[in-house]
Parts: sequence; C-alpha cells; structure tokens
Amino acid sequence: MNSRKHVDFVSALVFMALSIYVIVSAFGYHDQIQSRGNIVWNQSPGFFPIIVGVALLICSIILFLRSIKGSGIWAHIQTVGAGAKEFFTSKMTLRAVIGLIWMGLFVFVFLEMLGFVVSSLLYSITLMVYLQAGDIFRKPAGKAILHILILAVIATAVVFATYFLFQEIFRAPLP
Repeated sequence: MNSRKHVDFVSALVFMALSIYVIVSAFGYHDQIQSRGNIVWNQSPGFFPIIVGVALLICSIILFLRSIKGSGIWAHIQTVGAGAKEFFTSKMTLRAVIGLIWMGLFVFVFLEMLGFVVSSLLYSITLMVYLQAGDIFRKPAGKAILHILILAVIATAVVFATYFLFQEIFRAPLP
C-alpha cells in the first residue's frame, strides 16, 4: 500500500465518512436549537459545519475519482486488503493504539479524578517519555527529562491561560 493512489483511495473513503458525519451532526445542531425558538437554519450553530462538511465531501469525491482513474475500485480494494494485515501487525500501529488508549484515559478518567492541571502534566510527561521525546533513553537522561518537564509545564500553562482568558476575562462559554 505504498502507492500514492492507494493512500488517496483510503483517505478519500475516510474523509467522505467524516464529512457525512459532520453534515448529519450539524443538521442535528439546528434541530436542537429549534427548541429555543424559530431559527432559520443559516443562523444556527450548525451552518458553518455544514459548509465545511459539504466542502470536505466535494474534495473527498474528487480525490476518490482521481484515485480510481485508470485502475478501478476492485484493484484498490484488493491492495488495501493485502496492506491491512501488515498495518494491523506492525509495531507502529500498536504504539498508536497504546497512545490512543492513554489519551482516552486522560480525557475520561484523569480529568475527572485529578483536575486539569495535574492530569495534563501527567499526560504530557508520560506521553513524551513513551514516545521517547528528547532521546530520553540516551545519555545524559537528566537533561532530556528536564526538557520534557519544562515543555509539559509550558504547554499546560498555555492551555490553562487560554482557558482562563476566554472563560474568566471574555466570559465566553466554553465546553
């Protein structure tokens, strides 16, 4: 699956599914806001996501058509099927899955238990160590650990400052 056309084929399918999800969800926003009064759909919070979803769908269809030009859909499906076994057995996929599980724990468990600042620091530090950022397993490890700690503190501080700015100073409602 090293061919660009095969990657374009898979990407087009994924982005088509994503665009359809965005469009359907955006229409759901309009339906939810209707309970507050009669609001025209182009004034609802779902209007811009619909535009983005339709644009993404159009681009995905164009990419899909370009990817199957000259070889057909079935050839791509066979190549993707053969590459799927390699993909699911690779160490890189396993690392990505572990990273996603760690992110899920951060979002759904640690944020509730430890609060934003502590959980963000814990998540950032452990993820950078796991991904071997800064060549932590080479000598001198102390310098790499110090860099990781500094980056984690700075990243958490920037996100917290942004939250504080919008929530407390601008009084903008955030999720």
